[in-house]
Amino acid sequence: MTSAPRTRAGRPDDLPGDPGDRTLPQLLARNARDYPGLPGLSWQANGPDGNWTTFSWAGIHEHTRSLAAGYRALGVGRGDHVLLMMSNRSEHWLTDLALVRLGAVPVSVYGTAAPEQITHIARNCRARLAVVEGADLTAVWERLLTDPDTPLEHLVVAEPGEEGDHVPYAALLREPVPEGFDTALDTARPEDPLTVVYTSGTSGEPKGVVLTHRQVMSNALALDAVVELPPHVEHICYLPFAHIAERMLGIYLPCHRASHVYLCADPTGVAAVVRKVRPAQFFGVPRIWEKLSAAVRGLLSLMPDDQRAVIDDAFEVAREHVAHRERGETPSAKLEERYARVREDVLLPMLAAAGLDRVTWSASASAPMSVDVVRFWAGFGIVIMDAWGMTETTGVATSNSPRAGFRLGSVGRPVESVEVRVAEDGEI
Repeated sequence: MTSAPRTRAGRPDDLPGDPGDRTLPQLLARNARDYPGLPGLSWQANGPDGNWTTFSWAGIHEHTRSLAAGYRALGVGRGDHVLLMMSNRSEHWLTDLALVRLGAVPVSVYGTAAPEQITHIARNCRARLAVVEGADLTAVWERLLTDPDTPLEHLVVAEPGEEGDHVPYAALLREPVPEGFDTALDTARPEDPLTVVYTSGTSGEPKGVVLTHRQVMSNALALDAVVELPPHVEHICYLPFAHIAERMLGIYLPCHRASHVYLCADPTGVAAVVRKVRPAQFFGVPRIWEKLSAAVRGLLSLMPDDQRAVIDDAFEVAREHVAHRERGETPSAKLEERYARVREDVLLPMLAAAGLDRVTWSASASAPMSVDVVRFWAGFGIVIMDAWGMTETTGVATSNSPRAGFRLGSVGRPVESVEVRVAEDGEI
């Protein structure tokens, strides 16, 4: 396995040309070439108690080639929109990349979308193909096959044995691929659409936001400038792919950084996956951090007073250490020594029980974060870097950063490639 130059965020950086003009297929080809044996995707095929399956980056590249041939046989071509309504399972992730390699445009739909929202999205994006999880969803989508205002022609069903009269996902894999097929692959240009992300529809009908390869790459580079991560970092992928946050964190950034994605199809099982993976980075919406803090506080309340006193003292030292960093100050040698001692003796063993002992970057977004929760985790030395953004900004527009500075309770400063103006009434 060859070694490639790296940026400060642990991202491979060996492709020619402007980094902002790279495309997702170029990144996939680079990862397969330079890191063929490195793990890229892991998932549990038979639910949370099943064994883990892992694809290397070379395996991902070859599998998406075979899968792309199957979608091409169904008539999918450059510029076509394809709807995806599945949980965070391998079929969703791999299909997304296979379609992008064809030049098609994958569009993920929330699993909680109402039938009328599904109808609106199908009519709006003019997709002729949808890929759904199982029999419970085919009933919702089948009626669109005969809807005169919807061009939908085929359904692909991911769950084995539940396809009925529709196309089974397993039948798409073509081995060998047709002769000459590769000429149809990997021809994306930076200005081409990479995906369409539909807003949740809370203020009316869902609105489709077209995001190009260049926009996504620009945001990925901006995020690299504000985070500190080891090479090939792990990411636990449990938020919906219909949301821009998980599209960036769970698909695009892993391709950009040649990192390792662990799929968690059931978000209620994310704590168990965290304990298994012990990730160096963890992104949680505020509700996740609130649940974790409530669980830890519950355990602390059951401890004897003398043991709790030791822990409280450790919390105070960690918070003091974080406060110095927050003010941009260098902690004194004495504070560094105290923090190193309580971290090793008290904090890390507690974090290890939750699988968070290796975390070097933690973040939150999508809703206001409670300062009380942020301060609680600062007691463990974990600084939750809050961020703000929208689908229309390709995700993160402002972020706190261990490198560029942070203020707990804020959403930080604008990232590179983003301009922010505050109106007279205080609105962004």
